[in-house]
Amino acid sequence: MTNIYLPDHVHAQIVQRLAALLPEPFASRLDSRDVAAFLAEHAGIVPASIARFEARDHFEEANPLPAGGERWAAMVPAR
Repeated sequence: MTNIYLPDHVHAQIVQRLAALLPEPFASRLDSRDVAAFLAEHAGIVPASIARFEARDHFEEANPLPAGGERWAAMVPAR
């Protein structure tokens, strides 16, 4: 299944509207991360901010830093 990437403000509107539909004990406990996980699992809809974090994590896994090296030190060319 191909993911659909939502702008973050659209995801926030979905969470607000869903909270308005729920009775109070549940509405106050509604978490945007739970809604994001549900939408991703069942509909393939992912908030853009989560997609950016996942892309960064995949990049860092594919391009590990040298052992003991710091992030910025690895990016600076040796003189």
